[in-house]
Amino acid sequence: AFCRKLCSRVLPRTLAASGFAVSLTTSDPHCAINATLTSLLSHLEQPPDQPSTRVILHVGCGANTTSEERNALGRLPRVTLNPKCVHVTAGDGSILLAHLLNVRLLATAPPQTLLLASADMRWIASGAEAAAARRVSSAIGAAWIELGAAVAAVAPRHRASFDDAAMRWAVGAAGRLVVQKHEGSFYPWDVVAAFHDGLCAAGALPRLPARRAVHARPVLWLAPEETLLPSFAAARLNSSGPRASSVLQLDERLADGVLCGFGMRRRGGAWACPRPIGKRCVGSTVFARKAEGVEAHVEGCNGAVPPPHQHSLFR
Repeated sequence: AFCRKLCSRVLPRTLAASGFAVSLTTSDPHCAINATLTSLLSHLEQPPDQPSTRVILHVGCGANTTSEERNALGRLPRVTLNPKCVHVTAGDGSILLAHLLNVRLLATAPPQTLLLASADMRWIASGAEAAAARRVSSAIGAAWIELGAAVAAVAPRHRASFDDAAMRWAVGAAGRLVVQKHEGSFYPWDVVAAFHDGLCAAGALPRLPARRAVHARPVLWLAPEETLLPSFAAARLNSSGPRASSVLQLDERLADGVLCGFGMRRRGGAWACPRPIGKRCVGSTVFARKAEGVEAHVEGCNGAVPPPHQHSLFR
């Protein structure tokens, strides 16, 4: 119910202005969230002559954290805790909804650019703000496929739920579906705000948790946070990225443009992409890496077990 209220409610100005903001959503234990924030904050800019980069933190309703622990996270420098929460599970639109709740909070003092971060990202280099400013959006130049071709690769029983009014609105008149990893993706504020407002106007925002990720044969998972927003952004920014001839080819380009590397390995004490560069590791543009295995969610937790819903083929 509160999702519907947020679409029409004007929030008071409560945040300091900044040119760059990071939206982080997590359902990890407090100790793991603290490790994620420590990694993130250590690589964000704090310029003396302009507002610092800030982090908007959404902690899932089902997270193993007490109210005291949540409040303590919100008191960290440059971190704002979202007072609202949803139950976030892998494989549906709740991840996207959580980020959009952060967008709603940011509307009280919007940044120029918003970057989406996940609980299992570990930051390895500074400079993401400058890279995002130069490139405007991760969606610019992203590979795309005709929506009809993607729908044809989806099992018939799932096609109607995927190819609905919200998806056709997101891809725009050209019908170009962009599929891009959400970890490390970034967008101009006016694009994110227009996306939020459009979903609200269509009544689609509160229904996001009901949207399921679907499989496009043979290899591609189409998750709401990795299809709706990048497709909308690419259309709005008139992106002219390469056309993929198949979902298999598109799957090889999922991390193009984002500021997070996948499948990175340690080499000589530093994190690097394997040689030859893997399909989800993008070399010099990487400022964070996707953690793997136990490290992804329990760093600093003394062997605590991560929430079971965090482990999924959809992530």
